[in-house]
Amino acid sequence: MSPLALPRSPGRPKGADSSCYDGLLTAALSSFACHGFDGVSLRTIANAAGFNVSMVSHYFGSKIGLWQAVVDTIAQDHQDTLLERLRVLNAPARPLATRLGDVLDVLLDRLGERPEIIMFVTREISDPGERLDYLVERLLRPGVEVCVPLWNEAMDAGLLRRVNPVIFHMGLFGSLAMILASRPIVARLGGGDMGIEQLKAEIHRGLNLGQFI
Repeated sequence: MSPLALPRSPGRPKGADSSCYDGLLTAALSSFACHGFDGVSLRTIANAAGFNVSMVSHYFGSKIGLWQAVVDTIAQDHQDTLLERLRVLNAPARPLATRLGDVLDVLLDRLGERPEIIMFVTREISDPGERLDYLVERLLRPGVEVCVPLWNEAMDAGLLRRVNPVIFHMGLFGSLAMILASRPIVARLGGGDMGIEQLKAEIHRGLNLGQFI
């Protein structure tokens, strides 16, 4: 079965039912992120959300339907907020170095706001199969399509060294996620206790973007 042929969950309900639907999605994201798809039961997810397990079947049909709804919800949120903001920041009229720095800042902010999404994606990309195919098409590919033109432009202008832009994109996300997750360790190793704004400043200095503005 094609990953995109997997049964799609129904849309988000309105009114009072939305609290149950949203609660199950929130609990599912946290559970899948911490334990993986196979490491958690629907009953555990339902209990964490404070609802009867029958509500999972009612709203999502199955475990894969619930997982798919989690991916769809993340993807829609990315499309509505992150990707649209990146498109605005990358307006050609603005200086390239400014656009590059702003986009890096937004990516770092986003990763810092939703660490459970990083955990969720990291678990899934290590398990090839239909779920990974679905994740790539729904969540990862749109981000690549928005950002890769900017990476190519920056490489052509000499702001970044020329490498495969897709590898750069995935490596950038992995590096930023690791930096965020490792902040306590950085502090213990003598690198200082840094907040998001300090991390942004260090990344800008490392890329030496100021010389191009």
